[in-house]
Amino acid sequence: MNYPGSNNIEGGVLIALSGLQDIKVHNDTVELGPGLRWYQVYDALEPYGRLTLGGRLKTIGVPGLSLIGGFHYFINKYGFVMDQIVSYDVILGNGTQITPNRTAHKDLFWALKGGANNFGIVTKFIFKTYAIPQVSSTIQEFNENGIYDFITASTNLAKLDDQKNPIAAGGVLTINYNATTKEVSALLLGLQEGVSNPPSQFANFTAIPGPVKINNVTTAAQWASTLETPNQMFRVMFSHHTIKPDADVLYSLYQAWKSGVDQIADVQVWQFSTGWALEQDDLRVEARSRQLITHLHAENRAKNLSSEFIYMGDAGEWQDPYAGFPPANVARMRAIRAAYDPNGIFSRLNWGGFKLGL
Repeated sequence: MNYPGSNNIEGGVLIALSGLQDIKVHNDTVELGPGLRWYQVYDALEPYGRLTLGGRLKTIGVPGLSLIGGFHYFINKYGFVMDQIVSYDVILGNGTQITPNRTAHKDLFWALKGGANNFGIVTKFIFKTYAIPQVSSTIQEFNENGIYDFITASTNLAKLDDQKNPIAAGGVLTINYNATTKEVSALLLGLQEGVSNPPSQFANFTAIPGPVKINNVTTAAQWASTLETPNQMFRVMFSHHTIKPDADVLYSLYQAWKSGVDQIADVQVWQFSTGWALEQDDLRVEARSRQLITHLHAENRAKNLSSEFIYMGDAGEWQDPYAGFPPANVARMRAIRAAYDPNGIFSRLNWGGFKLGL
């Protein structure tokens, strides 16, 4: 077996021999088992100076992110994580294994790109890889007096999608509010393709005064190694809606969110407005979250700023991501499900995730 540092990768190199965690590197693709987390993938590709596009935090799993669309740092240039997949191995409800791709089982290949766990069990993914040996990173923190400028810079970053020949760049952007101390802070974890120190696409953030400004040129594997996903230590609920980038509207949402957190400040809140410690507070936090997000979405819809698209990875359990899909696409996905899973194994017996419904 060739070691990952070998120059001969024609025909594939087996990196791991642990069943669900197999990694096999080719010249411009990589085969991945469904038991992998993204930091393992980045580590395996680093010796070749190549990168595939996946999770922004190191311990996110490969299948969960890939089957719901998948955000990553370089989405403005390369599209979603699902757009990087060239082939799946799938076990159907009747036990049959098939390999959907652009030429075989094309309908299922299409449906798996965002269709979640409605069709079968994916036992292997084949991803495109790119020659991206180095990336440029930035870590920046901001105090409360920089929040409006932080939000403005965030909307400008979102508009990178509008460029005809964009430089691949994106980040994880968060605003934190401590309901006890009333302290507000913001954080940018930014990544850009290639060498640029400081990263040019984050200049609007760099211009904002803040207590932390750390820039570096590194590799995707080294960057991911620092981003440990916290273990689940409290109760968390996600929900969201989508709007066009507008700094003033986003700032008003921030203010409404902050006010909403204050109304449940006696709940043991740990992060954002949807992390809390005690089961007894579940219904109260969910009710407040639903009320706030529904109200704000209605306001944005009236301003013609909203989108009905709900990203499955951040959707609340009470939200329906498929309601934001084109109706014709949902009908097509249901027809494909009926063809490949006529007994409804993955609709009736496979709990969890977002189901297509009838």
